[in-house]
Amino acid sequence: MLDILASIFGGGITGLLGGIITKIFDYLNAKQRMEQEKLKWEHEERVLQIETNRDVVIAREQAAATKEAAEFTAMAESFKSDKANYFVGYSIADLPNGLRWIVAILMVLVDFIRGITRPGLTLYLCVVSTYFYIKLQEILATAKIPMNPDQAYELSKMIILAMLYLTTTAVGWWFASRTKLSDIMGNKNS
Repeated sequence: MLDILASIFGGGITGLLGGIITKIFDYLNAKQRMEQEKLKWEHEERVLQIETNRDVVIAREQAAATKEAAEFTAMAESFKSDKANYFVGYSIADLPNGLRWIVAILMVLVDFIRGITRPGLTLYLCVVSTYFYIKLQEILATAKIPMNPDQAYELSKMIILAMLYLTTTAVGWWFASRTKLSDIMGNKNS
């Protein structure tokens, strides 16, 4: 009977220990699987972050390319506008011969005046500004006009400021119409 009891208890204890050891190994395996899953998720998260960053960079580059293309198109249209002339597209064939020549000459003259206005005005204002400055300096150097130094200073200041304002407005407008917005704003890679 003792042998039977020893076998029963021995088998029970061995089975219990086997079950406990199995559970311990199952727990360790589960913990190891969880660590592997955690590492896998962390890796996938890093890959996703890299892909997201790449997509953002690509989107920015595409937006910058689209912006550059739009600026180029706008500049090309500006050049077309400057090149446009009024003589093309008008039919003067129905006019009498004498009138045809007059209309043709007038239309070419209009095209010439329109084309030379901005650069001519810019050059003119630059020359006039320089001329006024030089003349003002000569007048003030040989001042025989009864004017105290404060009045001379105020007069020269008003003339110089007016001419600088007109000149910088014309020159600024001329060059601003030829400059891409991203160059002005400093957004080479937005």
